Amino acid sequence: MNLGSFPFPGVEGGAGKITEVFGGGGGHALRKGAPQAAVDFLEFFAGETTDRELVQKTGVLPVVPGAESVLTDTDLKAVQARGIPCSSWRLVGNSTLIAVGTTVIVVAASALAAFSFARFAFRGRELLFTLFITGLMFPRSRAG
Repeated sequence: MNLGSFPFPGVEGGAGKITEVFGGGGGHALRKGAPQAAVDFLEFFAGETTDRELVQKTGVLPVVPGAESVLTDTDLKAVQARGIPCSSWRLVGNSTLIAVGTTVIVVAASALAAFSFARFAFRGRELLFTLFITGLMFPRSRAG
């Protein structure tokens, strides 16, 4: 399978800028010449009625214009009303900042722990080390 990406085309005369993003429809796409049943389903799935129901049942922010009328949480209403206009490069920058920052903190904490395990003899050292290594073998995403 050969997968790729492409920029979403702007709409001539449309409101807003192509760099503004908020939410998303889950990345659904159809190929040219897709069966009409697939087109009908995607229109239903990405429609205002379906998004309203999703917002009511799960409390997520709507991605389809008009579905925000069913929001009940005042904080979510404020976020939806303000919107978060930003470019895709801003989103990449934000993600990079979080990833690099987290990595630096984890490496620093791990280096301190490694030094302690390597240089100091203390009561419970072997048990603590065994628990630490066991935690590495079973990632948190699989523990629950």
